[in-house]
Amino acid sequence: MNLKENLKKLRKENNLSQEELAEKLNVSRQSVSKWEQGITYPEMDKMLEICKLFNLNIDDLLNGDIKESNNAKQAKYNINKFIESFLGYVSKTVDMFSSMKFKDNLDNVEPYSMNAVMADRKVTAKKAQKEYPDSMSNSE
Repeated sequence: MNLKENLKKLRKENNLSQEELAEKLNVSRQSVSKWEQGITYPEMDKMLEICKLFNLNIDDLLNGDIKESNNAKQAKYNINKFIESFLGYVSKTVDMFSSMKFKDNLDNVEPYSMNAVMADRKVTAKKAQKEYPDSMSNSE
């Protein structure tokens, strides 16, 4: 690859328009456009600024086959670290649940119905009224 291809690829990978890149380099948008078309080349000080901006050396900018920028590499690294961390968490959660002992005989357990839940709440409220009559209002 050459300068024009590398510059365009780096600009797009970093989600920069020609205008935005031009502002960062203190040049016109037309200059960036001409560089990307291979019509002209940036001056040496601008090439050094481009290298600094995209964290490259000048040889890579001019001649290198830039597969992905450092920002893209860092983003992939961060995503991979997040996935690794998440999978570790899931693995630990599965291990925790698999080590728990559950009640073997669930045949006698009745599933809760809405009526059972409501009855349970009424019993609890009546117990609370008996135990703490001063703090409870007599709403029932």
